[in-house]
Amino acid sequence: MSPDTMNPASPADSTFSMSSSRDFDPRTRAFSDEELKPQPMIKKSRKQFVPDEMKDDKYWARRRKNNMAAKRSRDARRMKENQIALRAGYLEKEVASLIKLKTLKNTQKY
Repeated sequence: MSPDTMNPASPADSTFSMSSSRDFDPRTRAFSDEELKPQPMIKKSRKQFVPDEMKDDKYWARRRKNNMAAKRSRDARRMKENQIALRAGYLEKEVASLIKLKTLKNTQKY
């Protein structure tokens, strides 16, 4: 088996994460403290060179599995960042409308 035969991710995989972010409503979604907690930095181990003669079916199966796990991790991180950005945008608009409402009430008092 060669790297050419490794299956690329299907377009449906990426549309799944995009469709769920379109349905995201910041008014109904509350992030837990655990979700917002920064992740610890993990030191990367050095890459180990694998000679061609050791690249058997087991090796390529592990590579496919790792590539899919890395893609899922990147997609999850991207989705979480998008949700946070949407929530921040929503809150900024909310603050602006509350400030506008407050100034409107203050002008009506006098």
